Amino acid sequence: MTPDEKELSISLVRLVEALLIEKAALTRVTELHRIPPHVREAAVACLRNDQTIAGIIHLKVQPIYDLIELAPDVKTVVEQLLLSKI
Repeated sequence: MTPDEKELSISLVRLVEALLIEKAALTRVTELHRIPPHVREAAVACLRNDQTIAGIIHLKVQPIYDLIELAPDVKTVVEQLLLSKI
């Protein structure tokens, strides 16, 4: 895997990780649907910046980062991701 391919792969995983964090924050907010909008917006901002949620999501995707770093080529990464339960 070339350095450019690794960087692209890592960028894609980071994007997915950010989306998972956003989804987790929004899921928590839906539980707060009866709270006034200004309070809810503050809660959304707080949850987006919650390092605990971000840490949990990062731990879930860390094996993918490791796989990208150690893989010799893109094909190997894709095959392993499709065949694994990461």
